[in-house]
Amino acid sequence: MNNYSLAMIPLDIAVISPVPTHPQDAGNRARIHSMLLELKARGSRVHLISVRMESGDELAMAKEWDGFYPLPYSRPRKRFLKRKIDRLCNVLKINYVCPYQIDDWYDEKLTSGIKEILERLRPAAVIVEYAFMTKIFEEVDNQVLKIVDTHDVLSGRQLLFASHNTKPNWFYTTKRGESTALDRCDVVIAIQKREEEYFKKITQKKVITVGHVSRNQKISDRIPDNNMILFVGSNNKANIHGLEWFITNIFPKVREAIPDVSLVVVGKCADNIHPIDGIELVGKVDDLSNFYTRSKLVINPVQFGSGLKIKSVEAVSFGCPLITTSEGAIGLETWIDKTILVADTSDEFFRKTVALLTDFELNSVLRKNTADFIAEYNENSARELFSILDRGSVS
Repeated sequence: MNNYSLAMIPLDIAVISPVPTHPQDAGNRARIHSMLLELKARGSRVHLISVRMESGDELAMAKEWDGFYPLPYSRPRKRFLKRKIDRLCNVLKINYVCPYQIDDWYDEKLTSGIKEILERLRPAAVIVEYAFMTKIFEEVDNQVLKIVDTHDVLSGRQLLFASHNTKPNWFYTTKRGESTALDRCDVVIAIQKREEEYFKKITQKKVITVGHVSRNQKISDRIPDNNMILFVGSNNKANIHGLEWFITNIFPKVREAIPDVSLVVVGKCADNIHPIDGIELVGKVDDLSNFYTRSKLVINPVQFGSGLKIKSVEAVSFGCPLITTSEGAIGLETWIDKTILVADTSDEFFRKTVALLTDFELNSVLRKNTADFIAEYNENSARELFSILDRGSVS
């Protein structure tokens, strides 16, 4: 079944992450967690160096990983020029965001602590989450395999948000800066093929694609006896923007066509949505399986962003049919009309939502296809991940 050799996989792997693995209440957290579980399942000892950029469940992380090393973090102050430009744009109401330089979020005080941990562990490979943390690779021995898990293309990311009158709430940089970050590594992990092709244009280093391995148990082919629509998402701006678009432009028409329809919003995104009739705002939960079991379909109406939409993969991994946009289907193109439906206009999204709620055969076919598609996707992602851990495969 697997074409990679377990003998090739390094026994000790250090992972440096500014994002906690617990709880998995955001897509990037879920991705890091699932990837590290794959490494453990294949026999590696995983040591998590957790940079405290965000709060997380440190007791759970210490229990999950073979080694857990939390380090304090203080975000460096913005450069003088960036502060001035950002302030001027706010005053003039200009929709422009000055990019960060690639190392602007790197806290130099981390270096000595990380070096000390790595010298003690002597790992065969070091994985850094996000390109803006790769400065530490300048201090890592060249005998160690250096891998960056990019998650997203960060160069020009602010332009995606600006085009939708939204300011980004995460890191964004220049093409030159991102190229510098990738050149520090031996291997670059892209999360989907389009981003792999972009990275290959800005670095000579080895670039592969590893999607999100989501091994949730497929629940059942049974279609629930209700008209419940499910949205699951964290409180990032792209999620909020997409959900508000659905609630404003589509959901009222769906309610006219199907009066007993309900929309259930799970995750921190619910904290930013104004309650109206027909919408249940659940918020953060520990276990999503019950919500997927009860839902007739899942939506991901995201309009813009980068990377892979983890919630799209997750919905299919739970055996649910999904309606999303072309943006939400990037990296999952082979799933279109097999396990997911794509709709980019409000009319199209409305029609396909009503179809999945009322057409038993269509809903059933998409559900039955999910098991095969997610199994193949997981296996391909895992194979790519383990292929790079053979030191001899990196050229």
